[in-house]
Amino acid sequence: MLSLKHVLVLASALSVSSPFVARAAEPETTSTTIHACVNNSTGEVFIITSTTTCKSGLHAVSWSVTGPKGPEGPKGPEGPKGAEGPKGATGAKGATGATGPAGATGPAGPTGPTGATGATGPAGPTGATGATGATGATGSAGATGSTGPQGPGGFNGVKLFTTAGDNSFTVPSTIQSVMLEMVGAGGAGGGGVGELPGGVGGGGAYTKTIVSVTPGATYTVVVGTGGIGVDGGTGGNGGASQFLNPSDTVLAFANGGSGAPILTPGLGGTTTGNSGTFVVAGTAGGGGFSFVTGGKVYGTGGGGGPATGETGEDQGSNGATGAVVVWW
Repeated sequence: MLSLKHVLVLASALSVSSPFVARAAEPETTSTTIHACVNNSTGEVFIITSTTTCKSGLHAVSWSVTGPKGPEGPKGPEGPKGAEGPKGATGAKGATGATGPAGATGPAGPTGPTGATGATGPAGPTGATGATGATGATGSAGATGSTGPQGPGGFNGVKLFTTAGDNSFTVPSTIQSVMLEMVGAGGAGGGGVGELPGGVGGGGAYTKTIVSVTPGATYTVVVGTGGIGVDGGTGGNGGASQFLNPSDTVLAFANGGSGAPILTPGLGGTTTGNSGTFVVAGTAGGGGFSFVTGGKVYGTGGGGGPATGETGEDQGSNGATGAVVVWW
């Protein structure tokens, strides 16, 4: 690396008009940075100004005339204390301190004048009921009032229909609705063939419901006819029990049971499409219904024809008729 001394010597030996340096102002003498051009081949150095551009074959360099910072010197002695400055402005008020303990109670003051009378307070709870006094003498009976109109509900009559087929019922003049209990007829038993017995017929269904009626009008009550037994085949179906208005519109019904084939019991009467208040399907293979506990059972299925063990055929039993009860 070239020292400042070597650079200055080289600079003084060279003309400013050297072909290696562009023409410019004299080097800056007051700057702390020295600028120069260095010949790429010989290493010669030419001092230039900061605005001069090195020609081809030269490259620019620069360095500071100030050397590195030296170590810090020892601390000098402390100077004399300066005069006291003016008093500063008063600071903001500090937070209020905690409340001190309460002082001793002073002597009682004189009694003040009597205040106005306050409003009346609410009434107190009612006291317990006193003992019942002695019963007074019975007064004389008043006159009997007129008879009131007949109240709704309750039944004034009942009629049971058990004859198979059409029956009639005339509504009493004061009745506007009746309750019906109905059992469909039982299906017939199947006829037996040789060693194969016939099945038991299905029982009729049960319906309980209330229908509106016209006072004095006549209605048709149909009691279902039991299914008819046959030889060696499926028995006939039981008929439905029905209640029809004077226009022959069915108002209520209970279906009959199905006739039984060989070996298999007949199906009980169905409740399909029945909108009665209380309906129960019939029992497969025989069961019927009674209107009272332990009473007569209606709508049972007929028994199947027996197996004779021969090549002949036996007839199944007829199903039982249904029944209808009208309450008013």
